[in-house]
Amino acid sequence: DAIGLDNRSINAANIPFTTYTDGDIVPFVVDYRTGRVGAFPPPAGEPPEPGHDNEVWWDFLGHDSRDTLYRTPGGPVTTGTEVILRLRAAQGDLTEAKLRLYNDRTNVQSILPMSIAYSDGTYDWWEVTVPASAQPTVWWYRFIAIDGTDTDFYEDDAARTMGWGQAFDESEDFSYQLTVYTPDFETPEWIKNAIVYQVFPDRFRDGDPTNNKPAGTFFYGEEGGTVYRSDTEEWNTYICDPRADTNDPCEGSYSKNFYGGDLEGLEAKLDYLDDLGVTAIYLNPIFESPSNHGYDTTDYMTINSMFGSESDFLNLANELEARDMRLILDGVFNHVSSDSIYFDRYSLYDEVGACESNTSPYRNWFYFTDVTPGTGPCMSSTGVANAATYVSWWGYDSLPKLNSTNPGVRALIWDNTDPYDTVGGNWMGNADGWRLDVGADVDPGTTGDPTNDYWEGFRETVKEVNDEAYITGEEWGIANSWLLGGEWDAVMNYQFSSAVLSLWRDSTFTDNDHNAGSSAGPLAPLSMSQFDDRILNLQERYAPQALYAMMNLFGSHDTNRALFMLDENTSTLDPSGYLIPDYNWTPAINKLKGAVLVQMTMPGAPTIYYGDEIGLVGPVAKDGSGVWQDDPYNRQPYPW
Repeated sequence: DAIGLDNRSINAANIPFTTYTDGDIVPFVVDYRTGRVGAFPPPAGEPPEPGHDNEVWWDFLGHDSRDTLYRTPGGPVTTGTEVILRLRAAQGDLTEAKLRLYNDRTNVQSILPMSIAYSDGTYDWWEVTVPASAQPTVWWYRFIAIDGTDTDFYEDDAARTMGWGQAFDESEDFSYQLTVYTPDFETPEWIKNAIVYQVFPDRFRDGDPTNNKPAGTFFYGEEGGTVYRSDTEEWNTYICDPRADTNDPCEGSYSKNFYGGDLEGLEAKLDYLDDLGVTAIYLNPIFESPSNHGYDTTDYMTINSMFGSESDFLNLANELEARDMRLILDGVFNHVSSDSIYFDRYSLYDEVGACESNTSPYRNWFYFTDVTPGTGPCMSSTGVANAATYVSWWGYDSLPKLNSTNPGVRALIWDNTDPYDTVGGNWMGNADGWRLDVGADVDPGTTGDPTNDYWEGFRETVKEVNDEAYITGEEWGIANSWLLGGEWDAVMNYQFSSAVLSLWRDSTFTDNDHNAGSSAGPLAPLSMSQFDDRILNLQERYAPQALYAMMNLFGSHDTNRALFMLDENTSTLDPSGYLIPDYNWTPAINKLKGAVLVQMTMPGAPTIYYGDEIGLVGPVAKDGSGVWQDDPYNRQPYPW
């Protein structure tokens, strides 16, 4: 309105309106979606006269991916949209400029010539149009600046937060990202206004002591079997340390230590959660499993007996619905338990499992390799006992990996003429969403492998049963490969977590999850401008539908507790320092309050790990190399 233009007159194909006049108005572009004007600066007098001296003037090079002067339209775009990109250079400096463009979906690189769109007396503005893509993809781009014999590059800087970039003598492959998503991408409205509360069922509340798993229960053939409440009878007992020496009765007791929390216990505390403002519950796996965490599924179609029955599940779902609360389930579709009806390594089930026989109907669901007889746990492809090994997740032999391309596997999870006969569809009749464990290991996504249609098929089945169902993946890095409209709705936003927690750190925190080698990265202190860059970077990379559906968490069953990660003494104290009964957590509590204020006011669904609202943190520990560990210390019983 300030320049007398009606934004509605700009065409709906995302083509910017550009004008060149002889009057006082300089050329400009308008992003029709936002109305933002990106105007070339007015003439600034005599040019700097760099000339063609075989030397690119780096100080004059520039591109800001968040400014519509340099990129129009800004941010993610829908398919069929052309995007204008501009590189600023000293007037008269470059003999040539090019755009290196890479299509992540088709694995094709293009080199596009640029031309001067405008000169203002100081700068030349080189311009190129990225062609419209008919398919969702991620474009990666960087600029090639040439002055005679000198070729340099302008690309994102090492922080990889986009915005302003940096000039390089040789390319660092720090390309800018341009996301192209489907125009019909929709995510559930309810999640965009939700407060999500994550519950680790075994540790939340014991509502029915009769279904507790007693000590000594068979557990993957391990001597002694299961452990009950860290070898005590009391619920409010800190998790024993499985990394303790061999004189400790809980040595090695990770996933076989059971406390007895169940669905009935959760149901009893729904009013408490409702009063907190919680509107959705995310449950760690509740299907039949040998372990306390449930990520080694025994039977996808059966509720874990230590959590209750299917009737208990339906009662919980009904009570949630009565409070207008939603339920998100955890789906582990990359692997199952070796002690499952599908694999049956220990011959405990009536059905013949894949490990038991080469003629099992489940045999091709897994990846077997024949070995010397007597050296493997499973039957070989020729029917020889103990003559085959198998692929497992991260080498854990309790977690044999499923073959996601196998028709039988797909039929079980989602590919069936009746969606209610699938795991993905069946449970959505009474629940409202799935969280997908290690989802990238099942299908690398649209840009990773566009021929793999696993999550596309899963989405179709789930949405057919419940068109408001939410699908979120576990992905610690930037997750655009799955968030272009045909697969997931969102992810657990660990990138957001690292940014917010780092904002409130005064020193660098590292542990087994947050370090230089991880996608989450170390929690290194951020200035407010650095934090701003991190958040705007997420906004620039993700389609708005996904951004507003993110699970904005701080911690989970896979991380240390938020309160612990915000304590500044983690770099100086050893584990025993945190055992002092009157340890002063006040500074960390104040930081957590500040972090929550940010969390509650950002796009996406604030997600609270059970107990963080009361500052739940128990004894912590390091491994033998001195690195802070999260499992199982982050899974303390809720101290009712």
